[in-house]
Amino acid sequence: MCSRSIPRQRWLARRLGLAVAVGLFLALTPLAGAATSVEERVAAVVGPDAEHRIAAAAEAGDLGAEAVSYLVEGLDHEDPFIRRAAHEALERIVMRAGRPGADEERQAVAQALAEALEDAPSTQRQREILHFLSLCGGQREAAAIAPLLLDPALVDAACYALIRNLSRAAARALASAAEEADEPRIRRVIVHALAQIAADHTEETLRGLAADNDPATAMAAIGALARLGAPPPRERTQASGSRREVINAVLRVAAVEAERGNVERAQYFYTMVHHMAPAPHQLAASLVGLGQIASEQVLSLGLAHLITPGVSAIVIQALSETGLEETDERLASAYEVVTPASQGAILRILAARDASELEELLARARDSESAEVRLTAAQLLGEPPSVETALEALREGSSFARASAMDACLALAVEADAEEARSLYEAVAAAPGPVSRRLEALEALAELGDPASLEAVEALLEAEGVAEAAAKALATLWLQHPDAEQARQALEALAAEPPSGDAGAAAEEALESL
Repeated sequence: MCSRSIPRQRWLARRLGLAVAVGLFLALTPLAGAATSVEERVAAVVGPDAEHRIAAAAEAGDLGAEAVSYLVEGLDHEDPFIRRAAHEALERIVMRAGRPGADEERQAVAQALAEALEDAPSTQRQREILHFLSLCGGQREAAAIAPLLLDPALVDAACYALIRNLSRAAARALASAAEEADEPRIRRVIVHALAQIAADHTEETLRGLAADNDPATAMAAIGALARLGAPPPRERTQASGSRREVINAVLRVAAVEAERGNVERAQYFYTMVHHMAPAPHQLAASLVGLGQIASEQVLSLGLAHLITPGVSAIVIQALSETGLEETDERLASAYEVVTPASQGAILRILAARDASELEELLARARDSESAEVRLTAAQLLGEPPSVETALEALREGSSFARASAMDACLALAVEADAEEARSLYEAVAAAPGPVSRRLEALEALAELGDPASLEAVEALLEAEGVAEAAAKALATLWLQHPDAEQARQALEALAAEPPSGDAGAAAEEALESL
């Protein structure tokens, strides 16, 4: 068949419809021997027989580039089942072409898709072809994708295809479109794409966009620069005062978008904050904002900050109260891969949500290798933890479990014998946790009056927040020492150099009692 007849057939396809085109192709093209030809298999994919159509689409992977120009005709067919079959067939062709060692096949398929993109008569077909190009396109195909960056209906799909392209040509296409685009929304989408590619000149382009007249675009560029590890432009930073002010500006933009009902844009800016090295209160503000707009990002980003100082309480509250679907299932799945500290937080969130997944997780948590997790499980089950679990969680657990471990040790000490109680109180007094619990433990040690605690208490004479209480407890303990002379010398030394006036007075009072 003469090659000049191919464009004629494509013209007929557009004029007469896919079925007529395939029929003409079959009539004008000789079949390849006894084997089923590409044309026959394409006809089966887009044909009226549902059973044959399903089977043909499922086995279309080896049709290759030759079938692409005909299958794309089915992507906007009036029959939704034919559209689905054409999509599946193309997807299988693209996936097979991407296998290792088939680079020539991939290039041929990508080139055929690029040619089809240029001829595509509808936005729907263009969007689907862009999807396939995102899976197999290379540097050569960037040129075919580039013009669609200026189409508001296609810029998202085009950017995604170029992001997956990861070539210098893709970066150049994005940078050029950013300069040409009149619509601020297009520039904002391109900003995000540029940050993902991070190719040559990306930072330079983003710095230019950071001075964009559209505040949202400028803030998006500043956030993209932060994701690349680059500071905002000096003039922008000076104008806003500091990076913190820039982040506050992003938060304000997000809040305005949320008030206007622009949930997607609000989510974009709230999420941007997480890539700008925010202070804890700014990070917390972004998570609160995401929760208020019921964004799924509050779950994924919240899980990343379950134990972040200054943020964890906000995260736990937000995840406990969110009404997002599948929250419980996702939390239960995350439990399997996070640290013990985060596991404890997830257990508390699920308990607050009264989740059905909690019972099974608690049963497993009781036997966890982590004392911190065992302690959390015991508290949620209303069971007293073992002394070993409480002490191990206090000494080896994270800072987020320390207050709970201290409370557990104090409660266990009340019911314990004198020696075990002393051990528990000493551990709480020495722990770098809430001062109020440490003071309570020192008072309890003084009441026990066991000289065996002298060394542990003396070690706290210079500890911030508890030094005075330690000195008073020490004076009381020396009064119980069997060697009066040794006790007198120790108290005289304490009275001579007390950590505070009250501590000195307590030492002198103890001396008088000897």
